[in-house]
Amino acid sequence: MSAKGCNKEDDEARREQYLLHRLAGVGPTQSARLAGYKNPRESCRDLEKRPALRDRIQNGLADQRQEIKWTRNKVMEGIEDAIRMGKIIADPSSMIRGLQEINKMQGYYAVETKEIVLTDERAKQLDQISNMSEADLLQQLGKDEAYIDAEFEVIHDDG
Repeated sequence: MSAKGCNKEDDEARREQYLLHRLAGVGPTQSARLAGYKNPRESCRDLEKRPALRDRIQNGLADQRQEIKWTRNKVMEGIEDAIRMGKIIADPSSMIRGLQEINKMQGYYAVETKEIVLTDERAKQLDQISNMSEADLLQQLGKDEAYIDAEFEVIHDDG
């Protein structure tokens, strides 16, 4: 991996250059070439096998992803800024659009869900109710018998 006539400090500097290029998003072979390795393909293979270097690359890339990751609060702040700008320039449609985005993020447009937990006792009561006749149900509720107040006329089908 190290070239003839190179000392340990040169090799360390080359590894650091390799690491910087990898963290910048350059591929392994190209990073080795840019760091000054004579056989970039073999060198990058050897470098990537080193657990310490591989961990530094993975941790560095994870940190970079975390830095650019949008959080819910960052998005909310941006939308609120846009709403304020819309207010300043008297553009109600952009203000409404911003408020719609906030409502989506906060879940106000989501369908309401209700959770119903049936205990054994409640399930038995529902079973009893479903097995009762209509007259028994009305009697339990203290209601008069249900009826339809209507007049009927029989129409004979001539066909």
